[in-house]
Amino acid sequence: SQILLLGIFASISYFLSKMALRPMHEAVVRLDNFSKDLIHDINTPITSILLNMKLLKKDKNFASNKYLDRISQNVKDIHSLNSNLTILLKENSLNMQNVDIFKVINDTVELYKKEYPKISFEILEVEYFANVNEDAFRQIISNLISNASKYSSRDKEAFVKIYMNKDILYIEDNGIGIKNPSSVFLRDYKEHESGHGIGLDITKRLCDAMNIKIDVTSKENEGSCFKITFN
Repeated sequence: SQILLLGIFASISYFLSKMALRPMHEAVVRLDNFSKDLIHDINTPITSILLNMKLLKKDKNFASNKYLDRISQNVKDIHSLNSNLTILLKENSLNMQNVDIFKVINDTVELYKKEYPKISFEILEVEYFANVNEDAFRQIISNLISNASKYSSRDKEAFVKIYMNKDILYIEDNGIGIKNPSSVFLRDYKEHESGHGIGLDITKRLCDAMNIKIDVTSKENEGSCFKITFN
């Protein structure tokens, strides 16, 4: 009889706990759906602004307008942040597949070549496929190349080198370097006013979600090297 009573009490406790947690679960689901809808909807006006900024740049009256340049850079930062958040929402449900790593790298580098024509991008390409989520990996590469380009050296010919050794992908630059490499993946950590302190945090989280190891070594005024190790 005591075992029966314990069973009844356990069942009642479980039922009451489930009932108590249901509103919280529903609130979390609603917030998650709202976040997804908001991030998706923001993408439309951002894209429209970027397209119109490009058209203005073609007008000789605006070609060298410093205020327009500042607005353009801010919009690009917002677009980058929105892209990161879009991928981050899929963090716990990434579909993995066999991806041609250097195809993703080449596609991404082509975009940054247009934005940073003074930087020399060197890709030592090999045939390498890895089991990753293509969208998440593309965002990782975009974040790393973006940082390498944004913080490139102004005192010497800037370069970004991308190469592999066995199962390790290297993204190396000769930029201004990182003061505290051990802190660079921490949420909200940033060393420059132009950053928003989320890109490398998301990069690390996406790597963790795909069982990829990421490390960085860096020296101020000499450059940085990010290492991505595939399992």
